[in-house]
Amino acid sequence: MADSPPQTLSKPTDSLVVRELLRPFAWKHLEEFLSRNGKIVKHWLHPLKKLCYVQFESEGIARRIKEDINGVVWPKGGKKLVVDFVDSADVEHAIVNNKDPQESAEEVKKDINPVKRGEKKAEKEEALCELDKYFKKTKAKPVLYYLPLTEEEASAKDNAK
Repeated sequence: MADSPPQTLSKPTDSLVVRELLRPFAWKHLEEFLSRNGKIVKHWLHPLKKLCYVQFESEGIARRIKEDINGVVWPKGGKKLVVDFVDSADVEHAIVNNKDPQESAEEVKKDINPVKRGEKKAEKEEALCELDKYFKKTKAKPVLYYLPLTEEEASAKDNAK
C-alpha cells in the first residue's frame, strides 16, 4: 500500500499540475508522455523543470491522464510523479507571470516586516565588514575574499617552479 500514488482531493478540471519532475529531460519528451490520451492546449514548464502546468482539451482527457501518470516514475530513474487538478486560471497565471502560482501565493502569505528586512540587511553588511578586516577582496562582482601568500609561502612557491 506504500507504493500507491498519492490521493488528491481537488475537483476534476481540464488542467493538471505535474510535480516531482526530475531533470534531465526535454519538453518534447514530456509533451509526448502527457499527450498520449489527448491534446495539450496550453502548458507552462518551471524554469528548473521541477513541475509543469498543463491544460487539456477536456476534463475527461485530464482525468484519464492523471489516472495514468499519477505515481508513475518518469523519466527513468526519476521520482514518482504527483499529479493534481488545478484551475485553468492557474495555468494562465503561470504562463503570463512565468511563475508557479502556488509559489506566488506563498510569497503573499509571508508577512515580512520592512523593519526586520532592514535589520537583516544591516546584519549582513556588518558580517561583510568583519570579513574585510581579515581578508582582501577582489574588485570584480561577485566579490571574492582571499588571503595573500606570506613572503615565505611565495618564495617556497617560486622555488618549487
